[in-house]
Amino acid sequence: MLINSIALIAILFYGYLELRKTKHLQMRDELQQKTAPDTAMSQRMKGLFKDVEQKSQAQQTSQFQKDTQRNFLLSIVSLLLTGLAQLFPVLYPLNILAAILLIYASRIIHINAFRVLKRGKINVNALMTITLTTLLLTQQFFIASVIFIVIGVAFSITDRIAYKTKQQFTRIFDQHPDYVSVLKEGEEVKMAFDELQVDDRVIVHAGEMIPADGVITEGHATVDQHLLTGEAQPIEKATGDGVFSSTLMLSGKIQFKVQKAGADTTVAKIKDVLKETIEFKSTVQLRGETFSERLVKPIIVASGIAYPLVGFPGALAVLNTHPKNKTMVLSPITMMNYLNIASQQGILVKDGQSLELLSKVDTLVFDKTGTLTEEQPHVANIHCCADWDENRLLSYAAAAEYKQTHPLARAILQEATQRQLDIPTSVNSECHLGYGLMVEMDHQVFHIGSERFMRQENIDIPENIQHQQQQAQEAGYSLVMLAVDKQLAGAIELRPTLRPGIKELIHSIKQKHNIKHTYIISGDHEIPTQKLAQELNIDHYFAEVLPQDKADKIKQLQDQGCFVCYVGDGINDAIALKTAQVSVSMQGASTVATDTAQIILMHSGLKQLSHLFDLAKSFNKNMNITFGILLLPSLIGLTGAFLFGFDIVNTVFINMTGLALGLGNAVRPVFQYKNAVK
Repeated sequence: MLINSIALIAILFYGYLELRKTKHLQMRDELQQKTAPDTAMSQRMKGLFKDVEQKSQAQQTSQFQKDTQRNFLLSIVSLLLTGLAQLFPVLYPLNILAAILLIYASRIIHINAFRVLKRGKINVNALMTITLTTLLLTQQFFIASVIFIVIGVAFSITDRIAYKTKQQFTRIFDQHPDYVSVLKEGEEVKMAFDELQVDDRVIVHAGEMIPADGVITEGHATVDQHLLTGEAQPIEKATGDGVFSSTLMLSGKIQFKVQKAGADTTVAKIKDVLKETIEFKSTVQLRGETFSERLVKPIIVASGIAYPLVGFPGALAVLNTHPKNKTMVLSPITMMNYLNIASQQGILVKDGQSLELLSKVDTLVFDKTGTLTEEQPHVANIHCCADWDENRLLSYAAAAEYKQTHPLARAILQEATQRQLDIPTSVNSECHLGYGLMVEMDHQVFHIGSERFMRQENIDIPENIQHQQQQAQEAGYSLVMLAVDKQLAGAIELRPTLRPGIKELIHSIKQKHNIKHTYIISGDHEIPTQKLAQELNIDHYFAEVLPQDKADKIKQLQDQGCFVCYVGDGINDAIALKTAQVSVSMQGASTVATDTAQIILMHSGLKQLSHLFDLAKSFNKNMNITFGILLLPSLIGLTGAFLFGFDIVNTVFINMTGLALGLGNAVRPVFQYKNAVK
């Protein structure tokens, strides 16, 4: 009776204290919300205290880990004490100490049970409280210790795996040199990495890691950007090109001007997103909790039925067949493993529930420009007048556009470079915004630009070029015209450039996954949008859609029962990305798009999209197997309790076996994708 009284009093006392503490915290939060001034000063104060908040969160995490370890050690000590009391009856009083240790170590379970019971409900914590309390009241101290040590093992393993995964998840983006070489007053000097600032001139040699984001001002190099973009091939970099922190220089030597350093770099921001991703509570975890909670009442009812049929030991065994918190333990482990795999393969999943939602997607919607097609078009045809030939026309057009940076100019220059043409030198140029250029070359005046520009300059357009212009307008591509001394020399036809492998990618996704509908959303005219849809074997399209109307199209599809994944990269895609059930953007897209999207493909194209769907499919399959593994021991335990006289010792062993198998399945993806990650 003494032990029973100690157990009950201790549980009630801890519950009472925790409830008072919770109520006090709620009152404090309400008071702060009422008195907090909504002013610019309060916003600045929030910024000042951000670092303190982060440190506080880190301390809370560390304290949680310490509590988990301490409770696990207490459960071991309790098991040893009850084991000695079992072997040597004269040491029976050790059970009293073991009971106190058990109550203290399991206090969080009992506190949570009290909170729920106060609301008139019952959950898994309540079930564990009932089980442990019943065992203590019936003086089955050793079994109580065994059950709690299993719980302790589960929490300890979860804590260790979560910590290890978090470290692995972020360490790939946490590499930097201790010292960097900086140009000061014309001399190369060493500086601590932490002292690096914007506008510093940094020198990087072959084999070194680039320490910050910036632009090359001198030199050239081959850079391995696999960490950041997922691209297997090294990238050639020269003066004017951008470089990113934590990427590796394979050859060459460069000097670059720092644009972003420290916490502002691209890699640092990705790392911050990854840290936040670890902290989420996904719908999968909620699904695990729901699965576990729904079994509580049926198990209690079954235990009540078992009591008159198989006695108290059988009823207690039935009570212990519940999988308890194992689903909540295994779900986050599985999720973190898959997020880790995705990040190492260049897929940044900011919202973990997206992996589960992807398996439900039946409608894939693509934004056209910048997503299916690249920003820069390509030269498809060159239409010449009089005695002009293609190469001569192209070389003068490239010379006229040489100093321009818009996509049409880059396409013309790229084609001239590929044909290895000699590009004349222009003397003076005059830009007519939105229409074209007037340039002096070889003692001649060249006009290059649109049909409207030619007509504005009173330049006649031959009938064959007018026909080509009409076709271009109908098909949605561009025609850049070139005139020499007021005589039209010809026109260059520029068509949108499809992203490499996009046809095969869409075909693969439609074949392998549950995609019933595919759409293009475009602001272009209907004919070019329709032709692109036909070329890519995309089922439907929306043409001439204004940016603000894209989200309405997504909502329209959802109202028809579609589960939508939207892929976009522009500022005007932000609302549509937010509206869709799953949203995907790409590295290099607009900041608004990458901030809004749930998933970012770190490669500049869509190559990883199919692999993303593969990962989601594998994840959901793994989770279903986990739930099956955890349900099987419960069924075996129930059957054994009713038909074969199983007691709580048998169900403890069965539950431990189920937990071990569940953990094995949860970590299996790490080995399954080991070669792919490499």
